[in-house]
Amino acid sequence: MSEKIIIISGATACGKSQLALDFAGLKDAAIINADSLQIYEGLPTLSSQPSKLEQEKFPHYLYSYLKPNEKASVGIWLGLVKDIVEKVLAENKIPLIVGGTGMYIAKLIDGISKMPEVSDFNHQKAQDLYEEMGQQKFQEEF
Repeated sequence: MSEKIIIISGATACGKSQLALDFAGLKDAAIINADSLQIYEGLPTLSSQPSKLEQEKFPHYLYSYLKPNEKASVGIWLGLVKDIVEKVLAENKIPLIVGGTGMYIAKLIDGISKMPEVSDFNHQKAQDLYEEMGQQKFQEEF
């Protein structure tokens, strides 16, 4: 089997999830979430996440994966997807990336620049400055 990855992307409520389920029913595929809301638990209705019953039919990854208080970013998502795609390919299944978060899809295809980690201390310092200065002055300064 050649190593293929299929991407289904598009606007909200255009039928991506159903198309993915239909495809997985025809081919041996695993469905991998590419939606920035569906990665969080507790938002299935808000984000039209596939139902538990639908998710039981075929392997699904990165749905309700993070707690609401956990950080997510394109970089974090890409790291998770890389590991999952490798696992799915090792199982001789087709990775089927499904979602409407355009930045996730674009960076999956084009790559992302390496960003340095920001310490919790520096993050809090910036947050404190923002709150002290207000949005407009903060943006003018930085």
